[in-house]
Amino acid sequence: MKNEIILQAGIEGGDITLYGVQGKDGWRFSREVIDQSALMLDEPTIQHESEVVASWEEALGLLDQYPWHRFRPLEVHPDFQQIVFEAVMARYSKEKNPNLRRLPDWKECCGQLDKAE
Repeated sequence: MKNEIILQAGIEGGDITLYGVQGKDGWRFSREVIDQSALMLDEPTIQHESEVVASWEEALGLLDQYPWHRFRPLEVHPDFQQIVFEAVMARYSKEKNPNLRRLPDWKECCGQLDKAE
């Protein structure tokens, strides 16, 4: 079974990636974080992976350890574009004063630009 990128979002110095593997009993997800900001201080890159989870809600829990919806989206798996965009919007709606600077990027990456507002 092949590990596929479900969602990858970047911020200066690093990125967060949610991987998925589709099996007979559905998708399994894991998260990888790469932080290269320490390189500016001649420190090694920080890289770590999460445990594997078996539901979309648990996958969002892995991502929600970071403000991923504020990162620049780099890639979203076509089969997950709608639910990723819904998750992004849900996170923005919970913020008191959301900075929506990345919202157009999420719309584009999630195939939402041509849909009615």
